Order: sequence, then structure tokens, then C-alpha cells
Amino acid sequence: MDKQSIRREIRAKLKTLSSDEIARKSTEINLQFENNMKLQETFQKAENLAFYMPLSNEVDVTPLLLDSLRNGRNCYLPRVIDDGRMEFFKLDNSVSLESQLESGCYGILEPLLSLEQLKKPFCYSDFADIAIIVPGLAFGRDFTRVGKGKGYYDRFFEKLDLEGFKVSKIAVCFDCQLFDSVPHDEYDKKVDIIVTESQLIVI
Repeated sequence: MDKQSIRREIRAKLKTLSSDEIARKSTEINLQFENNMKLQETFQKAENLAFYMPLSNEVDVTPLLLDSLRNGRNCYLPRVIDDGRMEFFKLDNSVSLESQLESGCYGILEPLLSLEQLKKPFCYSDFADIAIIVPGLAFGRDFTRVGKGKGYYDRFFEKLDLEGFKVSKIAVCFDCQLFDSVPHDEYDKKVDIIVTESQLIVI
């Protein structure tokens, strides 16, 4: 099965999930970050946390983002720049999240361009510089990933590697999006952890 076939299959599966099911499954995934010690250790050690604003059929990680902002964590959201790059911008935890967002590419809420952009800090630590919550259409238990086809995350991960970031890539998805493996090539970046409503898979 190729990437396009996987995408068609998963999009069809996601259409069968009601909004109540998506909300319930998302809550169970968010609770994994609170209750699973191995996942919590990775998440808590990161100096910076990167999230995404979900579409209606994606895992809603907004509660996890809001909780992290309330706790004073360094939180970032992605924005697609004019030339097709994706960059992450730091949120201000002293004002509301809504006031820092605007509708962007594909109707997804994105951070304002005026916010501070993620850059490599001058200090180093033994912990991960950044933990990125990664969306996707399909994931393999071998940590492979199929996105929506634009390559934004793969290119951004390559950029972080070149800039010397230490990165923990935490994928979130529903059980129905999980396979033993998904099609991938040399440019596709694997994730480090996969979290579903019923499973935690760690590399």
C-alpha cells in the first residue's frame, strides 16, 4: 500500500468518528501525558514544548497546551511562512491563547507573526531542547509517519537537526491511525514516541 492509499483509508476512517468520540479519545490521550511516567519524564524535561492547533478530526491537544501555558512552560505553535516553510513561534502565557492566533493556511489557527520565533538557545543542558507534539494521518509501530503530503514537519525536523537541537518527537493519533509500518522514504523522519488512546509506544 502506498502513501496515497494510506491517506485515503485513514481519511475514510476518521470520517466515521463522531465529535463525541474524538473528544473522548483526545481526553484519554491527554491523560497519558499526566499518568504515564515514561511519557511524563520526556515531556517534563524538555526546555521547550511545541504543539499544534487541531482540525476537527485530529487529536485535540489544546487542553495540554493550555495547562502547559498555565504552568509557565515555553510553548510554541507552528505557522506556515510564505515560501512554504513551517516555523514555530513562542506563545505569551500572560495573555489569552485566542488573542495570539489568526486563521492561516488551510483554515488552521496559527500564531501571530509578531511573536518570538523558535531559535537555538545559547545554553545547553542534558535534557531535550524541545519536545514536539507531532500530528499525522498514519503512524507505524516502527515509528514511521505519513503526514498530509506537504512535508512541513519533515523539513522542519531536518532544520532542527542542522541547527543542533535535541528533539523528542511525540506523535499523537487514534488507534485507527496505527499500522505495523507505513510507507516511507529517506526524507521521512521517524518519531520517538507514539501515544494513542490505549497505547504508548516508545523507541
